[in-house]
Amino acid sequence: MKQKKAKSNRQSLICLLICSLMGFFSTSCQDDKKNSEVYDPSQPVVFTEFTPTEGALRTRLYIYGSNFGNDVSKIHVSIGGQSAKVIGANGNAIHCMVPRRAFNGDVNVKIENEQGEMVIDYTFEQKFSYQSKIMVSTLCGKVDELGHSAMKDGSFKDAEFTKPYWLALDKYGDEKALYLTEQELALRKISLDNEDVSTVVTNGQGGFFRMQGLTFHPDGDTLFIADDNGRGDKGMMAVAYLLRSRHFNSANPYVYDRCSYSCAVHPTSKSVYYNTYFKAAIMKAKAQFNEQTQQWESKQLFNVIENDREGWSSSLVFHPEGKYLYVVGLESVLRCDYNNGELQPPYKVAGELFTSGYKDGMGSDARFSSPCQGVFVKNKDYVNAGKEDVYDFYLCDAGNHCIRKITPEGAVSTYAGRGTASADGKVDGYIDGDLRTEARFLEPTGIAYDEDNGTFYIADRGNKRIRFIAIE
Repeated sequence: MKQKKAKSNRQSLICLLICSLMGFFSTSCQDDKKNSEVYDPSQPVVFTEFTPTEGALRTRLYIYGSNFGNDVSKIHVSIGGQSAKVIGANGNAIHCMVPRRAFNGDVNVKIENEQGEMVIDYTFEQKFSYQSKIMVSTLCGKVDELGHSAMKDGSFKDAEFTKPYWLALDKYGDEKALYLTEQELALRKISLDNEDVSTVVTNGQGGFFRMQGLTFHPDGDTLFIADDNGRGDKGMMAVAYLLRSRHFNSANPYVYDRCSYSCAVHPTSKSVYYNTYFKAAIMKAKAQFNEQTQQWESKQLFNVIENDREGWSSSLVFHPEGKYLYVVGLESVLRCDYNNGELQPPYKVAGELFTSGYKDGMGSDARFSSPCQGVFVKNKDYVNAGKEDVYDFYLCDAGNHCIRKITPEGAVSTYAGRGTASADGKVDGYIDGDLRTEARFLEPTGIAYDEDNGTFYIADRGNKRIRFIAIE
């Protein structure tokens, strides 16, 4: 019995010794690994390669070598001259993300020592091949953790919106800017040059009830804003005008009429048109002179709705060459040709009146859900092909949370939004990224296009942000 007990004690002692040695070596290995991850100024920093060697925005890039250190705050990577976010480092590898517009492809790594001094500045001979792609990104606007926001002025980083609705690009002034109606609240200015947001005039200051759509006069000196005044008579302002000479901060009545939602100026005749809620009538401002009152009055051209429905809101957009007017709303897109100096009654281009849904297709086969503002964009392929009409039409399809495109022939397709639906079954939300596979909107209502740089700007009402679509 004593021999067995002694043998058992020896076995226990041996096991304890082995475990102790294993623990020692394990701790020693971990310490060695930890030490190997820390930047050692007495040893050289070696760069071997990076992978992949080509990709687009947000591609994950890995840089390999040794003695990088593991403090990402001390490691700085730039690709194509643009700062890349460093996600992690373990001494032998750096993990980063390809930034936007990394066009020239230079991959540069800078490493600081503990004192914050730059001790390594290395550029690979091989260049990263940046693949441009059209992406959806966020320009400005934010919400808190509960999704709340306020009407707050400031830099793009700090500014907030509550109901961003309709956009107009100001390309006429000293600085390039967007003017935005915060639905029922105020006119805001988004300076693209200064990267800040300011409130120009509020509903109360301008004498508005609920400001809606806006558009510039072709000379760029006058801004027109439609007002949903809530009235069924002509006792209140329906369209206001604001002057650049007064910094657009004071509104003057242009037309007294029933509530209006949109206005548009013909690009060559300079005549002002607007709509009303009642029968969605199309009106021409100051079209006839009343001898009795000695006042210019509006002329009702025609009703868009001729059935029992009382009315509907819609938006008006003129073709850049003045060939026709698009009436967007009523779950469809209608066209009014401009012949002999006047608009003609509308006919359908795409969708079905009062029939909502989501479907790409040709003409009446397509479906929309609360289509809103749209913008014409010149298509270079049409120009090269010698087509008569060289403009596509892009519009916000608010109820379907996306941007749609209509060709001159009436073919409707989805241009952006409704991405990653397979992930959670949703098509709405707030996600930047690839036009169709990633990006999501939430009730986008306003859109503008800058032809100089090929950029779309989107008033993403549900997300309370201004988004943009551009080559990245």
